[in-house]
Amino acid sequence: MELTEILKSVDAPAILIVLGYFLYRADGKVKEKEDEIKSLNEYIRISDKENIKTLSEFGKFLESLIANVDSIKGELAKEISHSAEMVKNRIDNLRTIIESKNEPR
Repeated sequence: MELTEILKSVDAPAILIVLGYFLYRADGKVKEKEDEIKSLNEYIRISDKENIKTLSEFGKFLESLIANVDSIKGELAKEISHSAEMVKNRIDNLRTIIESKNEPR
């Protein structure tokens, strides 16, 4: 049976009731998804703030490591210092990216 035949055999109020039910269900699902998206966006913002804080603290740790290693002589100490500086630069860049992503546009 085709849709047009079904529509001809069923009266208009029944069709309107069925369509109204589908619209009601669709609207409820849209609102659920909107709430879920809002919740996830809030989680991302909180997570980014925590990541920024962690990166800042780790950057401070690396700065103190670099300062302490610079006072030690030797090739290994220089390698540690150089690696720490590279990691700190990457952490600073990542923190900047996260902060700029959260700035209002």
